[in-house]
Amino acid sequence: MGCIRTAVATLAMLVTVLAIVAPAQAATPAQLLARYQPVTVLDPLEPFAPTSVNSFVADSALETRSVGSTWTLVDAHPSAATLPTRPSEACIADDMFACYRLNQQPCS
Repeated sequence: MGCIRTAVATLAMLVTVLAIVAPAQAATPAQLLARYQPVTVLDPLEPFAPTSVNSFVADSALETRSVGSTWTLVDAHPSAATLPTRPSEACIADDMFACYRLNQQPCS
């Protein structure tokens, strides 16, 4: 009988503790981003400031790798919407890793 009373008392205490402790709430993505968002700090003399993807693509020519290390023009005026999303059949057949590049002409 003493064991049953002890078990009931322990169970009642455990239920009370669990009821008092506030349930944990998961943070929302917005809360996590507000807390852990990376901060980019550039040196004042940095010549390459961040830019938008669309302006970078608009200033570039889309090229594909040919045999060896030569590059062939695919699109002189690409847009982000028209960029390839998978390797060409030629790249797959030749087992090439780097198939396309955006060649920004003023950049060397």
